[in-house]
Amino acid sequence: MVGEMFLFSVLVEEIGELAEALRKKDKERVSEELADFMFMVMSIANQFEVDLEARLVEKYLSKSLEEISRSWRDVPWKR
Repeated sequence: MVGEMFLFSVLVEEIGELAEALRKKDKERVSEELADFMFMVMSIANQFEVDLEARLVEKYLSKSLEEISRSWRDVPWKR
């Protein structure tokens, strides 16, 4: 079994690669890096037996856009 900290370190690496692609506005690389990022997120979810689809539905899709945006207004970095 691959360790969760290894998976997390690969996820962080993928975030860095995504940031670089975004900075360069390279649509093809952004697409590729988003796929890599999602794969790592799903790998971590699998490691912890998280039903990611159910959690996404519960947290976001079962709420209205107004409810979701209201929760984002409280994020400190947006102030």
